[in-house]
Amino acid sequence: MTRHCELCKAPTKKTCVGCSRVAYCSKKCQSEHWIFHILECDTPGREITTADHLAAVIYDPQSQNPTTSVHFHDPAMHDWGFFKASTNEDKRALLSVYADLFRRLGVKPSTAHKWRVQGCLYTRIIDAYKQAGITTSNPNFTWLGQHPEYFKIRTTYASLQFGRKFDLAELVCAHIGLQSGDEGRERVANWSDHQYDCFTFYIVVFNGNNLPVECPGLWLRFGCCTVNDDRWRLLLKEIYPLLIRKCTFEEFVDAYSTSSLITLMDKKGLKKLRSGMPPEFEVVLSQSPSRIPAVWALKSFVTYPAESFDRSVLDHFGFANCTDSTESNRLKHYYAKVFDEWKVPPLMLQRAAEQDIIFDLITALRAAKLSKSERRFLQRVLTTQNQAKYGGKLPVFNDATSKESA
Repeated sequence: MTRHCELCKAPTKKTCVGCSRVAYCSKKCQSEHWIFHILECDTPGREITTADHLAAVIYDPQSQNPTTSVHFHDPAMHDWGFFKASTNEDKRALLSVYADLFRRLGVKPSTAHKWRVQGCLYTRIIDAYKQAGITTSNPNFTWLGQHPEYFKIRTTYASLQFGRKFDLAELVCAHIGLQSGDEGRERVANWSDHQYDCFTFYIVVFNGNNLPVECPGLWLRFGCCTVNDDRWRLLLKEIYPLLIRKCTFEEFVDAYSTSSLITLMDKKGLKKLRSGMPPEFEVVLSQSPSRIPAVWALKSFVTYPAESFDRSVLDHFGFANCTDSTESNRLKHYYAKVFDEWKVPPLMLQRAAEQDIIFDLITALRAAKLSKSERRFLQRVLTTQNQAKYGGKLPVFNDATSKESA
C-alpha cells in the first residue's frame, strides 16, 4: 500500500523501522522528523527525556508560545526553568535561548539532558555560545547572562508536585471543615472509598481543575473521559468549581455515591451550564462510580497510560491476543486513531466489542486507510470471544484505585 511521507508528503512504501506506523520516503526525511517521532515511536532506542519534549516544542513551527506549548508537558516546564520564569516575556526569552541551543549551536537534546542532570547546564550553554563566537551581539546571550537562576533547578518535578499537593490538601481540609491533628486524622481513617475519591477530586479542582490524568480512576468516575476538545475542557473547568462552592462536601459525596452528580448540578442551578457538555458526560455520571462501561477504561489507557491502571479490562478489546509489548503498543496506536482521528463514539465501540465485531467496525470506516498487513494484524488480534464469555454484555470497569492520590 502506497502512503505519503510524514515530512515531504511524497508517495512511499517505506516506514519507520521502529514502529511501522509512520511513513518516510528516505533516511533524510526520517532523520529530520525524528525530533518529533521519537516521542511516539514504539522503539526509540533510548530513554525519552524532558529535553526531547522541549526540542519538539522548539522545532514545531506552530508551537512557539511557551505558555501554551511547553505547558502541555509540565515536567518539561519544571526541568527547563519555565516554572521559575515569572513573566511571559521571560518565558519567551528562555525558549529563545533553548532554540539557539538546539538550532544554532547544534547541541542534541540528549546532551542538554546530561548537562541538566549534572548541574552544569548554565555554564555549558555559556561555553557553547562562546565557542560559536556568539556573545555580546546576541540578545539571547545577553539575557542569559542576566538570568542564571532559571537554569538552576534544585528540585525534581515529583517533589514539586508532592509539595503542591500537600498545600492543596490543607486548603481542601479548611474548605470542608476538616480539623487538623489527631481528631482530623481519626475522622479520615474512617472514611469510605467514596469520600476519599471526592476529597482527592477536590484537590484536583483546587489545583486549577486540570484533568486528573495521573489518576485514571478519577478521570473516569468524574466524567473527564468524555471531554475531547478545548471547548468542553473549559466548560468542565467552570462546572466543578461552581458546584463545589454551592454544595457541602457531604452533599457532593452523597451525590457521587448514588450516581446523582447531574441531579446535584441541576439542583444548584448549573443545568444550563452542564447541558453544554457532550451527552456522554451525563451518561457516565449516571453510571459512576461503580457501573462505568469498559470502553471508557480503554480510552483512559490509550489517552493517559498510568501504572495504577488495571489492564485486565483491555482483554475485551483484543489486547489478550497480542504476543508482546510491541504488538500491544501497535494496537494501542490504532485505538488512539479510533478515538481521536476516526472519531468513533466510545459507546459504539463498546457495542462492537460486546458483539465481537470490532474489526468489522474499524474496516468499515472511510477514514481508516489500512494496508493488507495492517488488516491481517487487526483481524488476528481483534478476534474476541466476548459474546461467549459474557453473553453480549461486557463487565463494567471496576477500578480498584480508590485512595490513589490521598
